Parts: sequence; structure tokens; C-alpha cells
Amino acid sequence: MVLAFNPETSVFSLPGVEQNLDHIKLPDTFLFDTGSRGEYDQMIAQLQQEQSISTEFSDRKIEIDGLFNVGASFAADGNLITSEASVGLVTLKPGSAPQQVAAVLKARLPNDVEVLTHEEFVETEKTY
Repeated sequence: MVLAFNPETSVFSLPGVEQNLDHIKLPDTFLFDTGSRGEYDQMIAQLQQEQSISTEFSDRKIEIDGLFNVGASFAADGNLITSEASVGLVTLKPGSAPQQVAAVLKARLPNDVEVLTHEEFVETEKTY
């Protein structure tokens, strides 16, 4: 699961997040959850030595440049944290029609960009 927020107004009080806020201010830069399920020991060791890791996520090149800890959950085997700038977030003015705005964005953006309204995102997470 990818969690994104504005690093200028930190919303997570998780071990490692506050110490790495400057890292995620950079585009396409993420923090990795040390509590993720799977075979990540070598990657975690490399990050603990302050070595970033270049990889791909959803067909996009990203840098993993820090660690935090929250742990796996029923919904996700692991987590990444980044800034909203790396994921993209559009805030609409009151009275705007989210479905119409989403339709326009979908028509204008490349096919590899997923556009979801808040309600669609919530429903996707519930049905996952």
C-alpha cells in the first residue's frame, strides 16, 4: 500500500517517518516499511547503511531512500510512504463535480495514470 501526504504537515507518528521527511520531498522518492512481509532483509540492510535503492513501482522508476515501521496488515503485505507530489492529488473547489473532473483527467492523461475520485479510492480499498 502506498501512503502519501504533504511532508510539510506530517500526519504520521511512526518510527522513521519524521526523520526522513526531507527524503520524500524529492520527486519519486519513497520510504520502505521494515515490517513488510517477504524477503526484504538485504534491501533493509542496504537502506540502514544509508544507501538508496533504485527500482520500479507500477512501471515507474522510483528511489527508496529511507525506512519507517508500521508493519503488514490484512490489506497490505507492506507499505511505502511518499509525498503527495510523487503520487498526485487534486483538491477540488467546493461545488465541483468529482466524476466530471475525473473523466476529463482520464481523457487527457496517459493510460498508465490511474485517476480515482475519493469515493472510488475508498471502494477500491474496501473490496481489495
